Amino acid sequence: MNFHNLLRSLVLDRLTIPVKAFLRGFLLIRLPRFRQYLWRPVACSLILVSGFLFFAFNYIKTATHNIMQLLPDWLSFSEAILGPMVYLTVIVTGIWLVGFVAIIIVSPFLGTLSLQTEKHEYGAAIMADESLIRSAISAYKRELTKLRYHLTVLLAALIIGLILGPFAPLIWLIVGAWLTAVQFVDHASENRGLPFSHTRTLLRQNPGPTIVFGSLAVGLLALPFFNILVIPASVCAGTILWNVLHELPAKHPPTATTRQ
Repeated sequence: MNFHNLLRSLVLDRLTIPVKAFLRGFLLIRLPRFRQYLWRPVACSLILVSGFLFFAFNYIKTATHNIMQLLPDWLSFSEAILGPMVYLTVIVTGIWLVGFVAIIIVSPFLGTLSLQTEKHEYGAAIMADESLIRSAISAYKRELTKLRYHLTVLLAALIIGLILGPFAPLIWLIVGAWLTAVQFVDHASENRGLPFSHTRTLLRQNPGPTIVFGSLAVGLLALPFFNILVIPASVCAGTILWNVLHELPAKHPPTATTRQ
């Protein structure tokens, strides 16, 4: 095998890692032992998504009607085009945002799901001795740290997007994929008591798999109701990706620390 083919093979292998992690994540949430960790995040996500769709459809219908009232009569035919376009844009964008909010709200339960993934896939002896209340407080403190990071990155993306106007959609796509990957992969670092900076460093060292993983998550989170299952599956997949990026042997992860 020449150098070109070897390099291409290595690149393809690295880019398929997140795809395999996602497939494994969806398989894991179907297992009976994982179901008890799914109902809380799934129920919360279902309530948020259902509430958003209810208000969104009513708002879009009113907004579309008001827009059509402003147009001249000879453009009345455009309602058949404008309506579906507005619905699609608002629903896809809104569902992704609602899904991201749901991730933050149910974060204490997602940490437990990540722990179970570690135990099932790698036999990792990571113990969570905190009560549910203390675990929730710790998780939300972590989420505040990530939220500050998200806002900083989004602000930078906004400024760069304004400067490089034609490239703004690509910039937002990459930023969205990056932040989503950070959100799901960080659970494994948190379980080990590692700082948030550890996750950022790990992902910066592996930009290809990170962007592919985040892009898959963003695309799946934009699907109404299906994204309810995407959240727990992404947690499992992100935990697996964390381990793979650390080049862990199949059943021998590094010594895990107890969360304090």
